Amino acid sequence: MVNSLFADEAILQKSISKLAVPAIVVGTYYEIEALDDEDYDAMVAVTAKAGIFIAIAVFASGTWVAIGIGLAIGAIIETLWYFYSRYLIDSRVEILVEKSLFYQRGDRTPYVLESLSADNHTYIYNGKETEIKNIERLGNLKATRDFVYNNYEKYSQAFQTAISHEFNSYHVALQGVEVKKFRQDFDKVSYFPYDGYMLAMGDLVSINKSFYKRINQAYLVIDGKTFDAQEINYKEHTVDGNYCIIKLLEHFYDVDSLRWPEIEDRVFHILLSSDTISVKYKLDIVYSSTLKRFNGSDRRTRELHVKDLHEEPLLEDDLVLLA
Repeated sequence: MVNSLFADEAILQKSISKLAVPAIVVGTYYEIEALDDEDYDAMVAVTAKAGIFIAIAVFASGTWVAIGIGLAIGAIIETLWYFYSRYLIDSRVEILVEKSLFYQRGDRTPYVLESLSADNHTYIYNGKETEIKNIERLGNLKATRDFVYNNYEKYSQAFQTAISHEFNSYHVALQGVEVKKFRQDFDKVSYFPYDGYMLAMGDLVSINKSFYKRINQAYLVIDGKTFDAQEINYKEHTVDGNYCIIKLLEHFYDVDSLRWPEIEDRVFHILLSSDTISVKYKLDIVYSSTLKRFNGSDRRTRELHVKDLHEEPLLEDDLVLLA
């Protein structure tokens, strides 16, 4: 028995290496997902770090000595990353400054242009009419002033909404508002039997406690129809560390699960508001149907899950709803 184990030692060493590579890839995915969408320097650094770790894993597939050296090098890299990553990953305040209307020297799209881009209007820019989707930055202070001066009269309401979005974004950044998808392990997802299927609704999001305590309005908006917005029962929640967990799609619990694939094709937003802060997120909702094992037997599932959510600027109709 012992001899056979030692004979398979090389296989064990290679297995450790092969298992390390997918673990690095998955870990890198979640590191990048946690970054701001426009923090390109940090994305490059995280990807490069992953490449080094994968190279170490491949190198360390030979002997136990190589594995030990690989682990030591990996520990040194992680220690250096812990102390110096803050110089690469932009803080919320840095992002706030770079996206403000009068900074205009970074690589980020300003808050005002984010908001104006919600409508496909044509604006006077650099002396000619330009579609808003083709304007990424306004340039220096004079160019910013000219842009506002030349377009404000025609699109005054859009500019007022955009300025509201900018100041609201300051509040969100400075007060540390966090709203994100709540990740559930398979064994913690609640399935219930219905018409021969096992149904599940992975519709949980987590909100940091300090913001949650101040929320006084929460809506689910479907296909942009704010006039038909549905209130979210945000007061019913569970607690997970520093976050409060709420359900978003309770209105669809009673919908025939045969129609769940149709829900995936619709556009969902949530609006959360307090006396000082309002935020809007677009939901990526996916439908799936697979075979899974329950109590020793295979059952077909029907599932709706919030895959991800992305912050978006509030539009005029959203502000009217929350007024």
